Amino acid sequence: MAWSKVIYQSVTYNLYLGIGIFTTLIISLAIKTNTTLYRIFYIWYFILFAQLLLAFLEIFYGVHISNSRYYGKNINIPTGFFNNENDFATFIVLSLPILFIFSKKKNILINLFILFFSIFVIFETSSRTNIITLFFLMILYLEIYKKKKISLMLITLAFIFLAYKYEFLFNLIENARILDFIDESIIIRFNNILLSVKALIQSYMFGVGAGGMENFILNNSNYGIKAVHNWYFEILGNHGLIIFIGYLIFIFFSILSLVNIINKANNKLNKKIATILLFSNIGFLFGCVSMSTVIHFLPYWILLGVTLCFINNYRQGVKYL
Repeated sequence: MAWSKVIYQSVTYNLYLGIGIFTTLIISLAIKTNTTLYRIFYIWYFILFAQLLLAFLEIFYGVHISNSRYYGKNINIPTGFFNNENDFATFIVLSLPILFIFSKKKNILINLFILFFSIFVIFETSSRTNIITLFFLMILYLEIYKKKKISLMLITLAFIFLAYKYEFLFNLIENARILDFIDESIIIRFNNILLSVKALIQSYMFGVGAGGMENFILNNSNYGIKAVHNWYFEILGNHGLIIFIGYLIFIFFSILSLVNIINKANNKLNKKIATILLFSNIGFLFGCVSMSTVIHFLPYWILLGVTLCFINNYRQGVKYL
């Protein structure tokens, strides 16, 4: 905060960061039994279902809640409980693996509805990064579980939605027009990434201070978009190279711990929970580059808390029967 040029932005940013870290710590300390863990999964499951119901109203009737940036406008782009569609798409991507915890025969119809409609909603958001992430997770699922029929069905369904949503896909195949993928939003995001690197260099690798990137972008860009729209370069520009590397190391060892649990755990439920958390974290690691910022994206801090607590409890021998 001391070297941030705009104290208000620094205080606000640090406040959101503090709330996020506090949420992570509270959750990581609160989960001591399988009952508590399941409660969190159940709550998340029903929140996802509720958001999909809202997305139905948004897509087909243009109804938005006041938190949405499309509130009061006749726009059929789903945002769920969030302000924008990219945050909503990222939430869906990191939430879908939770369906595995409820993969019982009695839940199959509702799970299939959630799965198929979630894929449809992600395409309706037009969040390209999350669409790519969705394909990647499907391929990863195919490689891990070798369930070719299910994965091929999902990938085929996703391609159908892609063809339906993006008519330029056929133009791309027919005319090989790569530039059809490039629009102003991509140019703005790339420009903001370059500005993050510039800010890092000018600050001697220490960053411009918490929340300082917004002011730096406004002073060095003519686009009027102050958010970095890339979580990694936001950390890099705001907090500097040392904290950025520390964050990457932390994420790497968290992912590695989940992989080790999947490979070594004798308890099937431990393997299942580790797989869910692995897929959710991977979904976020890709999806977060489409978001304006992650600093006040509460689902990530909750996911982080659950992940850390599960890893810690597993090491301490806590059983999830």
